[in-house]
Amino acid sequence: PGILIIGFPMPGTIDTTQFRRILSRNFALPLIVGALSVAVFVGITAYLVHVLNLVEHTQRVISNTNETAKLSVDMETGLRGFLISGDESFLSPYIMAKARVSDDLVMLKELVAERPGQVDRLRRVESAQRQWYVFADEMIALRRANGDFVTPVSSGRGKILTDDVRREFKDFLEAEQTLRQQRSETAKSVITWSVVAY
Repeated sequence: PGILIIGFPMPGTIDTTQFRRILSRNFALPLIVGALSVAVFVGITAYLVHVLNLVEHTQRVISNTNETAKLSVDMETGLRGFLISGDESFLSPYIMAKARVSDDLVMLKELVAERPGQVDRLRRVESAQRQWYVFADEMIALRRANGDFVTPVSSGRGKILTDDVRREFKDFLEAEQTLRQQRSETAKSVITWSVVAY
């Protein structure tokens, strides 16, 4: 008793290799797993932010399109008021909206530039809108000159052109609303799977 035998560890002491194994198992391994969890969480969060930004972008496109379509309706209302009354003040919404609609359509094309189908739909809106402008300008000129504007209006040409503009806006909006729905569902799915997986 009390004699130290060389080559044998004293009771209660651990050799260096065994200590390193215990250290790596109890410290390094949880640290690595924690770091991986953080990396996965950051990746999921970044992806979710990206998807939510896409949803917000689509909502912005829808909002801007609704505003532009409303301006188009304002122009039609202003034209109708002028043709009925002959009062030039009714043309104020027409004149103001005409400049804005063209600018808004250019901006919308930039917002959906990565989707050729939507850009093509906006080109069709522009084309239909230009044809309506030609008709509207003819009617304004006839009304100012006290000419016969009733016959061309009664022919339904203006209504057909107006319906074309509305239909093209409607097709564009439906495509955007479908995309917003898909992106919203993707965001919900990512959130659900993230919570479950984490």
